[in-house]
Amino acid sequence: MARVVRLDAEEEIGYFVELHGPLPDGDHGAFFDAWRYPDGSIRAAAPASPSEAMAVKINMPVVHPERVDCVLLVTPTYLDFMLGHPAFRPLPARHAGR
Repeated sequence: MARVVRLDAEEEIGYFVELHGPLPDGDHGAFFDAWRYPDGSIRAAAPASPSEAMAVKINMPVVHPERVDCVLLVTPTYLDFMLGHPAFRPLPARHAGR
């Protein structure tokens, strides 16, 4: 599983259980199937009707692709996509004072 880090905040936000390193030589990104909905959102869930959304591929950069614990970098553009992906596992909430 890969650690997931917000690129803009440089903050680890969780894990992606469907990406395992090491990646094939030369791969420094991971491709994801996604759908762009009419409201502009990009989601991992396929629409009920194919005419409701357009299929797209998203490429997210991966740091340390040679390691088992590679790191998936998520830009703000794809943050909602990642948070809603069924293979994403968020970190537990941190309590104040810790």
